Amino acid sequence: MKLHIVLLGMLVGLSMAQLAQAENVYKWVDKDGKVHFGDRPTSEEAQELTVTDKSAPISSPSSDDTDAEYADNDEATSGASLMTDSGVKKSSAPFAAKQLLGRWQDDMLNDAFDTYAPDGSYSRDANLFGSKLTLKGSWKLIGNELQVQIKTKSISLPNGQSKTEADVRLNKSQLINISGTEMTLLRNTKGGELEFTYKKVGD
Repeated sequence: MKLHIVLLGMLVGLSMAQLAQAENVYKWVDKDGKVHFGDRPTSEEAQELTVTDKSAPISSPSSDDTDAEYADNDEATSGASLMTDSGVKKSSAPFAAKQLLGRWQDDMLNDAFDTYAPDGSYSRDANLFGSKLTLKGSWKLIGNELQVQIKTKSISLPNGQSKTEADVRLNKSQLINISGTEMTLLRNTKGGELEFTYKKVGD
């Protein structure tokens, strides 16, 4: 008797499963443009769909899910952007400190030279209206950020007089390109972001 009850239960279960599989599922779009799914269409333009597995609920993607997807794409796009405002391509990989070693000439000021020494010392020599300006300090490269710590400033006048004083300040620049004998830095100034180009003139 018990065996008959078990077999009857199995047959009823199989019949219910077959009925569930046989149900129709429809898809339609309402007047507001929203997509709906259901077993009873409320629109004449509803399309009948073929569903083989109804174990999971069918629902249209919500606006929150869509917004989250676009947000992820925007974040990925902004992270992959390697261009400055002026169109100079940035490098996504960090540069090596040894690439900076040597004497570099400022492309905007022909009489200005920056020297990055292996011991971490830094100096800038520039001629301004017959006077010589020298800045001394230290430098280090953290990722692609070049940090130059100025410590002293010296001025030598044409008449032979000279003066040295403390001039403590930290200059930060983004190293966006360096290849062979040319280097480009991006620096925040009072006038906004400016690019500075240097040419290597000595080791």
